[in-house]
Order: sequence, then structure tokens, then C-alpha cells
Amino acid sequence: MDKPHAVVIYGIIQAWKGKFPIFNKPRLPKGVSRPYVPDYCALRRADEVAADNGHGSIYGQLCILGYKEYLATESPVQLKPKGKRNAKFLLAR
Repeated sequence: MDKPHAVVIYGIIQAWKGKFPIFNKPRLPKGVSRPYVPDYCALRRADEVAADNGHGSIYGQLCILGYKEYLATESPVQLKPKGKRNAKFLLAR
């Protein structure tokens, strides 16, 4: 690892520890000793409902800006785009 990369990584770690006022670690609400763990039973029930009647089966969309793939060519050396631009994918359970 080069020295500039090591300096950046060291700075990020120190900032995360709260040594620099760039940003602080996220604080937990008072009285909470550990991060929130989601209710896995509720998530499983939501998956079952989505499988049964389709309600909530699609919960979002992923957009890929630009091209998904590039092909390398040898003469001249360059990358040529392949496929559609700005593809969208539905996120389903």
C-alpha cells in the first residue's frame, strides 16, 4: 500500500473513532446497549404473505446508470459499451 493510501485510511479510521470532527460514530439511543436487530419472524411472515398473494413482493428498484458491461478491444486498446444504458431491475422478495 502506498503512503498516500495509508494516510487516507488512517484518517478515516481516526475520524470514525471520533478523533477528528469530520464526523462521529452513530450513537445509539439512550438505554440501548447494542444496535437494533430486526424482527426476523416479522420478515419471514412478510415473505410468506408476498408468496401467497403478492402483496409486498416488490419492494424497490435498482437502477444501473451507464452500461452494465464493457468489451475490451485490442486495436486500438479501449473499452466499448455493450448492452442497454440505464438498466432498471425490480427488487422482489
